[in-house]
Amino acid sequence: MTQENIKNERRQKVEEIKEQLGEGWQVKNGEFEHIQKLAHDTAANYRQVVADLAAALNRAESARPIIDRREEPEAVAERQERAAEARAKREEMERKIAESHAAILAKTPPGAKALIVARLVEDRSDLQSDYHTSEYVRNVAI
Repeated sequence: MTQENIKNERRQKVEEIKEQLGEGWQVKNGEFEHIQKLAHDTAANYRQVVADLAAALNRAESARPIIDRREEPEAVAERQERAAEARAKREEMERKIAESHAAILAKTPPGAKALIVARLVEDRSDLQSDYHTSEYVRNVAI
């Protein structure tokens, strides 16, 4: 479309609107300058709003950066392997505990009401470095 066609199309729309409005569309003396100023202020205001919005978006993007949490397939496989190893280790520990309980219960005399468990604890603390720890050396069921 040429500029002339666009102008003619707009002019035609304006004429249609004028017909719909009737006599109330005409601008009275002295109002035309006021309307022009409003139109100019609106355009300037629109540009300012768009500029402010762009600046706000930039601030929002910098304040809330996008974090890419995708993982490489090799990293996922390694993580799953470590989880499987930890699961196997935990299952082995649970198996040993179950075996210990079965051994203790096998040695419990009939009619026993209680079980006394004694633990030998070795203190491995270092008072100078303020490091406190201990380790169970031996467990005995009486």
